Parts: sequence; structure tokens; C-alpha cells
Amino acid sequence: MQSLLRTSKIQPAPASQLLTNAQLRVELANADWRGHKLTMLVLRDPPTTARLLAVFARAQGSPASPTAYYWYPAASRNCEPSEVDLATLEHMYRFAINDVVTDAYRFGAIASGVQDSDPKLTHSQLLARIAKTRECVVDALTTAGAASPKRWQIVSLEAAESAKDRAVVSARLLSPRGPLVSARILFTRAPHLECSSTTDSTGLATCQLEDTHGHDDDDEVQGAPTLASYPGEERPDLVILPTTSVDRRTPGEAKHAKEHVK
Repeated sequence: MQSLLRTSKIQPAPASQLLTNAQLRVELANADWRGHKLTMLVLRDPPTTARLLAVFARAQGSPASPTAYYWYPAASRNCEPSEVDLATLEHMYRFAINDVVTDAYRFGAIASGVQDSDPKLTHSQLLARIAKTRECVVDALTTAGAASPKRWQIVSLEAAESAKDRAVVSARLLSPRGPLVSARILFTRAPHLECSSTTDSTGLATCQLEDTHGHDDDDEVQGAPTLASYPGEERPDLVILPTTSVDRRTPGEAKHAKEHVK
């Protein structure tokens, strides 16, 4: 990996409100390697050295292959009180929420040369695994007496009962404590149908899709999934993570797939 870093295109990692310590010099390095498109998270602290934090590997020409999200814990275990591990997982989450929601993923830690990864994950499961691992590091930091970073809360956004009119869409937003009320949900369906609504007392948002290009005929989008997105919320002591559901159902079908993105 070090040789790849020396020849990679490097740029600063994007800023995000999810980052606890935005002062750490974290960079993104991109490279092609053995049929994979690699994105590497690199820490330059001090600036003269490059420490590999994480690797995201996507197989080129093989869309069915899971995209791998691997990180390198500072210690031999992945739940140690480490500010660097905290930053790594937060940057990984920021990158993952912008990844393809319909792809398959792997997530794991590489510690002491040993690779430990989950089996095939959905996008939502990937985000949950990163977030839960991040919270484990926060627990360790708090136990060690460090200032406690903001907690992250994972919410679920599930497609509600499908209406007879496919243009009418609904989704319910739930937190571990119950429904999230008065939250704005944006619904979209390719290529350019969308609408938005706020959740009621039960966490339900409903609206009718409209064509933003003014087309009347939606034959071209029959079968396209409906995306429902919640942008998240930052509170003084808590970050409610953004999420998106992917509903592939046709009217009357009960089965659906859920994913989560920013």
C-alpha cells in the first residue's frame, strides 16, 4: 500500500459536520490496483509521514462484487480509546453515505495483519456497522476519561403500505425511542419524479410524486425504485444520522429493500 500511496492522486478529505476533530490532516488517495478502484484514507500527522487509515476497494467491470470497506485500527483491537480510530470511522461513514445504495458491501478491520470482515452487506447494514463501531470507540474514550464526543443515533426509514396509485408514496421514520415528528422527507424516482412531506405524530410522511420536467407519461419509469431520504439532524448532544430507504415494490407487494445514505 505504501508504494501505491507514493504514486496516487492525493487530495484533502472532504469536510463534514460528522467529524469530531476536523483539525486532523486526513487525505484521500486514489489508485488502480489489480482490477480494483482504490480509495485510501491517509493521516498526515506529522505532515512528513503518511499513515494508512482505511481502504475502499471497488472491483472494476464486476458490479456484482461487494465493495470492500476495510480500516486499520490504531490498536490490535477495534474498540480502543483512540482519537485516530474515531476520526477514521467518521471519515469512513461520510464516504459511505455517498456510495451507491443498491450495491453490496463488506466491512472489516485489519489489525496485526489479520483481516476480519463481515459477509455480504447491504448499504444500510454497512452504515450501521460503521456507526456502531464508532459508538464503541466513543464508549472506550468516555471510559478512559476523555471528553465525550457527540453520540450518533441510527434511525430507520421504512416504506409504508403501497398505494394503488403508484404516484402516491409514503415512508415512516422511527428512532429507537419512537417516531420522529415534523421531519422533512424527500421522495424521488428516476428519472425526475419527486415530492416532499413532513412526518406526522406516527412518523409517517406521504405525498404525490410530480414530474419536475413537466412530463405527463411515466411509462419510462415503470419499475424504477422509489427513494425516500431524511437529511439527518444535529443537536447539541446528539447527531441523528441521515438515512434513505429504497422501495422496489409495485402496488400491493409487501416485500421491499431498505438502504441508508446521506
